[in-house]
Amino acid sequence: MKKKRTIYESAIIENALDVIFGQSDAASAIHTVLGMLGEHFSAGRAYIFEDGIDNLGGKNTYEWCAAQVAPQEDNFKHVSYKDVLDCPISELFEENSVWYRSDLSKMEDGPLKELLLKQNIKAVILVALFEYGDFVGFIGLDFCDAPKELSSEQIEILRVMAKIIFYVILGLV
Repeated sequence: MKKKRTIYESAIIENALDVIFGQSDAASAIHTVLGMLGEHFSAGRAYIFEDGIDNLGGKNTYEWCAAQVAPQEDNFKHVSYKDVLDCPISELFEENSVWYRSDLSKMEDGPLKELLLKQNIKAVILVALFEYGDFVGFIGLDFCDAPKELSSEQIEILRVMAKIIFYVILGLV
């Protein structure tokens, strides 16, 4: 009987660690790993938003886009959470640090849905980044071709990758 691989044995995690430990420039490693994530999950965009010091907004600090997807990094240098959410952004992640909508057409109407649909996003997953229990940002994948169902294993891989990438940002790796 073939042994089932655990998420920690996942090829994407192994390959990402090879990139991170093989490059001396953290920013290049992060961009490369975001591209690997985007391609692995067939996403149109993979990105990192870092929370502002005031916790009232954030900015897109890293982004990878598939060939047919327009970059948004320059459009999101400062995003006011109040403009797109009815709650503090950290509340999106209170239950399990992941905010996932497999089909945005079924999402409740509001400024966030409007913002995402305006970018032609069909599905989205955001994985929160925490430092000492405080929300400091998130890693996101946008799916622009069609709604996207992710398995619990895929979501767990994204959680692990979010932690790894955050350690790179902090300079701990």
